[in-house]
Amino acid sequence: MSNAPHTVSLAQAIELGLEHHRAGRLLEAEKIYRQVLAAEPEHADALHLLGAVALQSGHYDAAIELARAALQHRPSDPQVFNTLGEAYRWSGEIEQALACYEEALRLDARYAAALTNRGNAFQLLQRYDEALASYNAALTLTPDLAEAHWNRSHLRLLMGDFKNGWKEYEWRFRLPAPHNESRTFTQPRWKPGHPLRGKTILLHAEQGLGDTLQFVRYAPAVAALGANVILEVQPPLASLLSSVAGPLQVVAQGTPLPAFDLYFPLVSLPLAFDTRLNSIPAVTPYVAANAASIEKWRQRLDTTPSPRIGIAWSGNPRHINDRWRSTTLETLLPLLATGATIISLQQEVRPEDQVTLQQNGQIRHYGAALRDFSDTAALLSQMDLVVTVDTVIAHLAGAMGKPAFIMLPFAPDWRWLAGRADSPWYPTARLFRQARRADWNGVVAAVCDEVRQRIPNILRV
Repeated sequence: MSNAPHTVSLAQAIELGLEHHRAGRLLEAEKIYRQVLAAEPEHADALHLLGAVALQSGHYDAAIELARAALQHRPSDPQVFNTLGEAYRWSGEIEQALACYEEALRLDARYAAALTNRGNAFQLLQRYDEALASYNAALTLTPDLAEAHWNRSHLRLLMGDFKNGWKEYEWRFRLPAPHNESRTFTQPRWKPGHPLRGKTILLHAEQGLGDTLQFVRYAPAVAALGANVILEVQPPLASLLSSVAGPLQVVAQGTPLPAFDLYFPLVSLPLAFDTRLNSIPAVTPYVAANAASIEKWRQRLDTTPSPRIGIAWSGNPRHINDRWRSTTLETLLPLLATGATIISLQQEVRPEDQVTLQQNGQIRHYGAALRDFSDTAALLSQMDLVVTVDTVIAHLAGAMGKPAFIMLPFAPDWRWLAGRADSPWYPTARLFRQARRADWNGVVAAVCDEVRQRIPNILRV
């Protein structure tokens, strides 16, 4: 079917492309849509669907161009306006995205997907009441719309509504691929409240490394119910998390699992323990570096002057919100003027940041020596303060009970809540929030002011 438009009608070709598209075979879908456009350059469906592929592939400028071209031929199509809105939203043009969703809803007031996406835009603008109303409207029309439940759960958790937020967070398992990370086992899933004494339970990580570090705090509570706990985590964390208290057996994802009776997702444990703002298990540290590794780094940094500030400025580039939560090393250079010794905690450094490192030799970087997070934790243990964006280093510092300044984007992830300078998850953390979208300079200036005030106290210790 590689020459589908020559052997079948264009409508049939579009249907074939949609089959690939819905199954996540984006390259195959793109090829067919382009074949349709080669035969009919102004085919509105092919323009729109090719724009949707570009959107899903992260090519937002191309998605905007294609959706706008589709609107030239179909100016009253709410689906095209919704796609254009999504392309604008992911490119950071939130107000333009909002205008597109509003136009889609003017054309079709019962368009639940556009209501959901409008809620996402409102949330990015910190218009939280309007976001909640938009999600509610979507779910009134389509009660089983997983995306609306999932995004509403984030808003509820962000606002501190843990009672409803944790329940709705379970809708992640009903999201369409590739966003659904659910696992299947022949063993049953544990039903919270059912006895665990004498049972072996598998707690498996999901989502990112930071999520694992945040929620592994619940593993000892599961063990305290009388269970033998197997903790399956991402390979870079396996060695480090052997330090978590309780009778735990830690295994790396991708390696054979020992026998177990029950399983449970790690990120569902706050729901299992009915966690509220005032009952977060926040005793730190609950993760520790290996004593031998700590001694190795203590000796390596023995002549490094205090105060020592460990920094992290970027996370996983594949993270869906990386462009908002990460910054550049250059943005953090004002920290050099505080007089502190600046030490990079990054294992991987992006090309533009490599240049900054080379130009600023006073920043100490040990990336090649950080083989996994056991090494990173040992290096971090030698810091007086950690300054980081919202990435795994923020969670590692918090889990280790180290003082940390966490720099957050204008629209923060739900776990940092709204409008707070502290974190009930990590008592040693202080939060610094953008006052305007993408304004990292203002955040860094506030961090530097606070660092200067702290330095005398650090030096007296």
